[in-house]
Amino acid sequence: MIRLAMNVRPASLPITSVCFWMLFASVVVGGQGEGDRVNRIDVQASQCVVRYGTEIDLPALSDGAVTQWAVGRNQVVVENQVIVTLTNDRLTRQRQTAIERLRLARTQAEDTTTLDHAEAAMAAAKEELRRYRNRFGEPDSLANPAFRALTQVVSQAQRQYDQALAEHNAAEQLWRIRESELAEIDTDCLALQLRSPIDGILVDVYRDGGEWAERGQPIAKIVSLEHLTVDALISQQVVGRSHCQGCPVSIRWDVADEGGNRQTRRLDGVVESVDPQWLPGGYRRIHVDVANQLIGIGHDGIADWMLYPGQDIRMTVAVMSPTLHPSTPDPLGTVSSASIPLTGQPAVRRGTMPSRASLQAEIRLSRHRRSSEILR
Repeated sequence: MIRLAMNVRPASLPITSVCFWMLFASVVVGGQGEGDRVNRIDVQASQCVVRYGTEIDLPALSDGAVTQWAVGRNQVVVENQVIVTLTNDRLTRQRQTAIERLRLARTQAEDTTTLDHAEAAMAAAKEELRRYRNRFGEPDSLANPAFRALTQVVSQAQRQYDQALAEHNAAEQLWRIRESELAEIDTDCLALQLRSPIDGILVDVYRDGGEWAERGQPIAKIVSLEHLTVDALISQQVVGRSHCQGCPVSIRWDVADEGGNRQTRRLDGVVESVDPQWLPGGYRRIHVDVANQLIGIGHDGIADWMLYPGQDIRMTVAVMSPTLHPSTPDPLGTVSSASIPLTGQPAVRRGTMPSRASLQAEIRLSRHRRSSEILR
């Protein structure tokens, strides 16, 4: 047990400091030889409700009519498994049109006949001009009509080649655009197959065969039993909100074996969060995460888990002992019964919470005693 002692002058210690140290002294830290662990006390929770830890409403990723369910209700699914297939006639026609456009664009892009002819014509015109210059030198273009005609032929061939090259580049760009359009439509078509995002169980179906589903509308529900969530109520007089979060939890329930005998099973969890809202009767709702355990696989291939949503359970929360209310008994004796001496200040005793007026009175008394000792 840690006890606090301070050697301070009474006149230099304000009321707020007294309250702070009294509250701080009420925090009990036990077992220094056992790893400085905070003492805890078991608190029974009430109105425990077990539900799925993971529930996913699978939405339709594309507009379409439900064609075929590959998995039935309450059947096990694995991640990325196809659950249902939709059909969309409009999307099918768009895909066929996109395929034809892509085929035409590819044909035009791969046809280089015009470009090859323009390149050959330009090369022939340049060669003819080169031969003329080698034979007659560099004549005056204004005085020589033959040289002027050859120059014009080369310029025209160059313009035709540039135009053919631009048309070829445009055809290649259109080819890439058609490929992107088809890829986008293929993505929409692929979205007509809904796949499971997790390993779990298909527990509900919102659309039957032949019904239309719009993009974003939920079409099925998939749950996972690997983790469960327990919602329960706990008295705020016993447990504070900040001290309860993160505390370990023990869950127990009774089951009957093959011989009809009752057996008690147990799972452990942890308090994930505490609602800030107060409920009637001085309660707050806590949410506990529980790691479920797999018992085995049945002959039908369905997994058998230890705990299922809806079962009646008993839950105990191991809260930190400093959260005990003063009026609450201490059955485990985790709170020290000895006073915590503060030199020149009133001692803090177990289960007491002095008021501001009483604190001021005791401080004035201690100051008077101190003054009397000095005068002596």
